[in-house]
Amino acid sequence: MKFSIYNLITMPLIFIDGLFHLFSVPEVILTKAPDWILYQGIFELTGLPVPLHRVIGIFLVLSTLFVFYSKFKKRDNKFIKVYERLIVPVTLFIISSAIIYSKFIL
Repeated sequence: MKFSIYNLITMPLIFIDGLFHLFSVPEVILTKAPDWILYQGIFELTGLPVPLHRVIGIFLVLSTLFVFYSKFKKRDNKFIKVYERLIVPVTLFIISSAIIYSKFIL
């Protein structure tokens, strides 16, 4: 499999988002995390617990590295399709929704 423009843009973005979830301090998560902003603003909930943010970060980092490795070795598997058709769109939707909500609605 070859890397497309889609992969070259989304894979680093998802990887950086995973690092943010994994390594950011709790005070930053409480004010800047996209899912936290959405939960507080739209659903009026308190947001996800910080340990769950860490698990999300581990998943995003490991899944991106696995897909990168699989594409680099030219191995085709079903997880690549799940990653490209489900994980990436959902993650990008959450990030973009929080940006739109925090910039234009708040």
